[in-house]
Amino acid sequence: MGYLTTFTLNCYDNHVNSLDISFETDFGKALTAALHEINPYYFEDDFDLKTLSYDSCKWYDHDEDMVKLSLRFPDYTFILEGEGEENGDLWRTVYHDG
Repeated sequence: MGYLTTFTLNCYDNHVNSLDISFETDFGKALTAALHEINPYYFEDDFDLKTLSYDSCKWYDHDEDMVKLSLRFPDYTFILEGEGEENGDLWRTVYHDG
């Protein structure tokens, strides 16, 4: 048995100072493909980036995966938030250029 966490990912475009990124664009498609490649166990073919929020999963490699993702997209900042099983277990991690 492992520790379950709900994850939410936001992406910030540093050039236009915006969190509102359309994942229908070429960037969104490239980001989705990169996530599939980095960790196909969590980001399967039916993964929809527009609603990246995973309820109660065990993504133990999230930090390593996010560093890889941020290295691939150095012009973007990624904000990963987690809410653990226990009351008050809330955290936010920011990734930029590795």
